[in-house]
Parts: sequence; structure tokens; C-alpha cells
Amino acid sequence: MRAKALVLVLGLAAASWALWSNPRPAPAAEPDLANSSAMSQDYRTSQFAARTGWMTYRELWFTHAAR
Repeated sequence: MRAKALVLVLGLAAASWALWSNPRPAPAAEPDLANSSAMSQDYRTSQFAARTGWMTYRELWFTHAAR
């Protein structure tokens, strides 16, 4: 009976160690679009506006000129 309990305890300890010792895989790296040479300045200013809530002078000028 003690042998079964010992095997059970050791088995649970080994299983918990195996689960907790293996790190989770890192998330896939997102492409750095803001610094990509293929992306335009318009994308960067729209990202600025999305992050801060402010429009850049360039965006204000062109939205006013489009009217």
C-alpha cells in the first residue's frame, strides 16, 4: 500500500514538474510596420493619431484642403 502511494505521489510530482517547468511558447513576432520602408508616412501619422487621439498638422492640413 505504501508503495502504491509513493508511486502515486512521485507520479503527480513528476507530472506537475513537467507541466510547470516547460515555458509557454513565445507569441509570434509582429512585423515592425511603422519602421518598414514599404509603409508610407500616412500610415505612421494615422498610427500616431490612433495612439494619442491627436491629429498631426499634416492631417489637419489635408483634411481641410479636401473640403
